[in-house]
Amino acid sequence: MTKPGSRLVRWAAVEAMGRQRGPTVVAVHHHRAAERRGRPIGRVAAARKLLTLVYYGLRAGHVRCLAQAGRGLSRRSQQARSLVVMAPGHGAVAL
Repeated sequence: MTKPGSRLVRWAAVEAMGRQRGPTVVAVHHHRAAERRGRPIGRVAAARKLLTLVYYGLRAGHVRCLAQAGRGLSRRSQQARSLVVMAPGHGAVAL
């Protein structure tokens, strides 16, 4: 995420990373990046990944990597992994 981008979107994405609970695809990415580069950089890298998944989810209606990662998990874990995004004009999109 670059500085010329929207400050509000950048802030919201980084705040969303602070609210991640459990073993989500984005949280795993956050921990891997944080181990390599430090916690703040890991959080921003994971926020960028989250925004990428939201973009493709809104464009295609689903996110393939989340469907693949959900195999073998309990029903409760799968429900905890789901993310609902409200998009203007599109309604709710489950990721």
